[in-house]
Amino acid sequence: MFSILTALALTLPQQCPTPIAKPPGFPGGFGGRVAIDGGRAVLIDDRTCTSQLCVQGAAFFYRYEPITGQWNYESALHRADQASLDTTGRAVDIDGDTVVVSSVGDVGPNALRTGSVTVWDYDGTNWIEGQTLFPSNGFELGGFGEALDLEGDLLAVGNGATYWDERGSVSVFRRGTDGTWHESAIIEPRTPSTATGFGHEVKIAGHQILVTTINGTGHDFLPVGAVIVFEENAQTGEWLGVQRLTGSTAHALFGRSLSVDGDRLAVASWPRLNAFDGPPTRGAAFVFERDPAAGLWSEFQRLQSGSILAFDDFGKHVALDGARVYVGARLGHELYFFHQPFENAPFQRSPYRSFEGFAIQGGSGKVGEFFVADGGHVLTTGYQSIHEGYKSWFLEGAPLTDCDGDGFDDDCALALGWQLDENGDGHVDTCGELGTRICFGRDNSEQRPTRLTSYGSRRVVDADFHVRAMGMRQLVNGYLLVSDTTGFVPLAGGSMGDLCIAGPRVGRFSQQVQVASPQGTIDMQVNLTALPQPTGPVVVTPGDTWYFQYWHRDQRLGGGQTSTFSDAVGVTFE
Repeated sequence: MFSILTALALTLPQQCPTPIAKPPGFPGGFGGRVAIDGGRAVLIDDRTCTSQLCVQGAAFFYRYEPITGQWNYESALHRADQASLDTTGRAVDIDGDTVVVSSVGDVGPNALRTGSVTVWDYDGTNWIEGQTLFPSNGFELGGFGEALDLEGDLLAVGNGATYWDERGSVSVFRRGTDGTWHESAIIEPRTPSTATGFGHEVKIAGHQILVTTINGTGHDFLPVGAVIVFEENAQTGEWLGVQRLTGSTAHALFGRSLSVDGDRLAVASWPRLNAFDGPPTRGAAFVFERDPAAGLWSEFQRLQSGSILAFDDFGKHVALDGARVYVGARLGHELYFFHQPFENAPFQRSPYRSFEGFAIQGGSGKVGEFFVADGGHVLTTGYQSIHEGYKSWFLEGAPLTDCDGDGFDDDCALALGWQLDENGDGHVDTCGELGTRICFGRDNSEQRPTRLTSYGSRRVVDADFHVRAMGMRQLVNGYLLVSDTTGFVPLAGGSMGDLCIAGPRVGRFSQQVQVASPQGTIDMQVNLTALPQPTGPVVVTPGDTWYFQYWHRDQRLGGGQTSTFSDAVGVTFE
């Protein structure tokens, strides 16, 4: 498998998913967890066994080389006293010249397998093993180190939330001026009986610590996950809960994964399938934003896959990097990404799953299992097989060329076989777009979004403006919509799509019903002297901006008729 992936890296453009070379002499797979800080990364693997031998867990330090565009292995971080049964590498983080790695099976001073966290510091040449930290309230198989987060001189470690039906806590450590770490506080849930899985995930957000509680009880007495926001009391040193975040459609697995970048928070919400937990739900991810003055968080947007499938495993994991949000769907071998085109705008889903084509070529690697993003870099890991363990890949988040505005490099998308070149000219069809894409469509019954592009001329006097819709089922009918105003109505009119144009001036080309070709496309010329409007046709004049979207019939999964919408484009005419 690794040779196949290596060959893939040689033939695809730089922006495509590329395998990270495993450390020399290491017999197993690696990368069960990964942490990143700019151009530095640490990939870890716990105790690995093959048919020949077992290898102690370790952490592996990599550095990004911008000239070659590769992540290069530099050194392994092995604990000097590590026992063969320690599960080193359950969680890891890196911040500057400090790395922390957990060993959840480590035996503590009380002779119990409480788990521990080992600190490593970089001296400019080598990584030096430092303190090994234990919880003051640890217990046998407590799972200390299942989750952790490091920011400067503050370290938060989850303790006791190995299983979602157990109560947990969070240990807070501080580094003193002499470089020594000490446990300064323990954060516990206010109502332990309804806050199981507390500490399953922890993140430091400036002066706050965010803690996930899985399976807390909601207002309907069904299990509901939450993220509890804690702030430190300057006089007592105690961390007090100041806010509880649940999201607009919260359920038991809300908070399965967290990612913080400044005053923005992304929360993964895995699908609910167990009847005990209530009615089944679709997976989602939520973006929250914090008011810098008040310190309070509010939901900014709910993200979904756009898939028509009843269960797509969306919301397994989440990573946030500036104006990009990455969401995993492990069982679907997929990593979705959303990007914010400009400040305060809604996040838009890329119309194709980032690793969809790669996962097909790469075999069984579940690339949505775990990943991190920082500084335009995306590192992901995925389980391959019992023999190969985990593999790791990287993807450069900033596209070299992205003329269709989907947030993914065009050359890579074509190389992966994404259906973006319907006319076969070797270029992304929408690269000739006359306008600007304002939203992306949801998946239709072909399990891909309907794409709308404009071509010809934007000069009114040329009378040569055309639109083309692609990616529909064959022979379905529909017609074009037009408005001078944008908007957003999810699942408009009971359809399977989102209406992205709005206002009182929405016109329908109902007298020009189109029928999709056997290839699922339509082409039509738009008469700019008679755009349909509710009050009658209008003439387009130079300087006008109009927004177009295609509405067409479709079929529900399992049968039944419905409709959906393409993405929408805006054109300023000359």
